[in-house]
Amino acid sequence: MNIQMPLDESQRALVRPTSRAIFNGRYALEAMVAMARDERFYQGQIAASAGCEASYVGEFMKRLLAAGLIERMTAEPGQARIYFRKLPSPLWRFCLDLMANLLAEAPSAEVRLLRSLDAPYDSAENDVLAGPDTP
Repeated sequence: MNIQMPLDESQRALVRPTSRAIFNGRYALEAMVAMARDERFYQGQIAASAGCEASYVGEFMKRLLAAGLIERMTAEPGQARIYFRKLPSPLWRFCLDLMANLLAEAPSAEVRLLRSLDAPYDSAENDVLAGPDTP
């Protein structure tokens, strides 16, 4: 599954509770997936993909550095950004698979649209009713 980042709000609502439960941070899974997808990355790039503050990503990346999951890349002459790369670990595949599975379980876009129109939903009939005055 090709995971499009950044996620939209309905996707984030599906992903963030699991991220908080597993990683003790609601943005962690999105940040891990953003890192897993790229050969090299920088703090602001991951923050934009995860929809969080760069300061959160900075602290998160410090923990990943200490755990040996990422490393700082050698800067090229004149390079202002500090780039990092992931180190081999089964954690990257786990995060990609977890995100793909969470998003695959999401209701289809059509169902989300119908449910967002404020029309009452009758789960017994599995149909969207016309409104509160419908007999």
